[in-house]
Formats: sequence, C-alpha cells, structure tokens
Amino acid sequence: MKTPESMSLDVMRRLAIALHDARVARAELTVCPDANFYLQNKKRAQIVRLEDESGKRVVIRGDAPSRWTRQNLICSTRANRVFIWKNWEWRPP
Repeated sequence: MKTPESMSLDVMRRLAIALHDARVARAELTVCPDANFYLQNKKRAQIVRLEDESGKRVVIRGDAPSRWTRQNLICSTRANRVFIWKNWEWRPP
C-alpha cells in the first residue's frame, strides 16, 4: 500500500508530463481522500507552480471509494476532447 507521500510523488510526475503536453488544456485528477488532503495542503505550492509555468488548470478531487493505488488523470484539450492517462500512456475514454 502506498502512503499519501509516495502517491503524491507519482501524481506530481504525471501532472508535470501531462501539463507539458501541447494537447492538454486542463487536467483533472481523482485520488483517495488521504492523498487528496496531502496534495491540496503539502503540494499546493508545487501544483500552483506547474499551473503558472504551463498556463493550464489543475483540478484535484478526492474520491471516497477510491483505493490507495487507484488514480485517474483525465485531461481535456481546448477542443474539449478528453484523454485518460493510464499506465503512462494516453488513451481516449
């Protein structure tokens, strides 16, 4: 089982990669409540920096039924196309 700290490292890597992709206009992340709390409070400055550098918005949500290892990163383009980030690859929903 991952701790909120170790999960946040993985999430921050994925966010950085996603936000630097030219196709992405917005990223929405869903994680378990403990990881959400950690990201919103301990990693907020880093997330804001990523948003400022990329000019893109990041939304982080906690999902009570989510297991510790489950993360969903959904990115949308300016044309409202949606991509899901799974196993380090982009896939249409």
